[in-house]
Amino acid sequence: MDLFGPTRTASIGGKRYTFVIVDDYSRFTWVIFWSHKDEALRNFEVFCKRVERKRGHLISTIQSDHGGEFESRAFKDFCNDQGYTHNFSAPRSPQQNGVMERKKRTLQNMARTMLLENSLPNHFWAEGDKSESQESINTPAATESTSENSSNMPDPQIKSTTNAVPPNEWRSEPEYPQKFIIGDPNEGIKTRASLKKKANIALISQIEPKKIEEALKDSSWVQAMQEELDQFSKNQVWKLIPKLDNVSVIETKWVFRNKLNEDGKIIRNKARLVAQGYSQ
Repeated sequence: MDLFGPTRTASIGGKRYTFVIVDDYSRFTWVIFWSHKDEALRNFEVFCKRVERKRGHLISTIQSDHGGEFESRAFKDFCNDQGYTHNFSAPRSPQQNGVMERKKRTLQNMARTMLLENSLPNHFWAEGDKSESQESINTPAATESTSENSSNMPDPQIKSTTNAVPPNEWRSEPEYPQKFIIGDPNEGIKTRASLKKKANIALISQIEPKKIEEALKDSSWVQAMQEELDQFSKNQVWKLIPKLDNVSVIETKWVFRNKLNEDGKIIRNKARLVAQGYSQ
């Protein structure tokens, strides 16, 4: 389970937070909307009681990140009283909760798509999230998990809520008009990050200079040095003063390094101006 928000635009009911819960086995999804974060414990208590009575099974383990709404003393006491095992993902490691992160991204993208497609105002985002979550939970895996709770007998209520959503008219067309497509469709999707890397690949030097004289002959390293000096000026690292008598001056040195990505390819030239030695 996880929470995202607050949104810039409140929903029709004044909600700004979205609480998403996903069953780890069936990927069955519940979406609950909050106005404030302090509603976390109360809504979670109601959710647990409702699910346990409706499904006939007890909750054993829950997993979340280290959000403040999940680490409060009241939330911890509730989990202890109910016998829930509360597992946390490591700090700054959203990949450990990948199912939830992908589900949140899917909900947000689908809600934006529904609003843009139907030309609706932004305060209908909660209805878009709710509609998308109802479609996502009506999958074969979710239907099987809910039908198993009734001794493998079909549930008429589940059948009545799993109606197929008719496709949009423009999606049913066999060939989309080429005049509405920007660029070459055979090239696939291009992200801004990939275009930026492709544009800057020719400006990156592949050799690390050992001396300042070598770096000054390469325009890419000159640009990296200028970026370092601009940061010093922006952050006001030093202040010029007259040289004092009988005081040794600490000299500086340039250090040049190539930054690599996860594939071992050079993506950036980094220059650092560091102090050479020290004085006491």
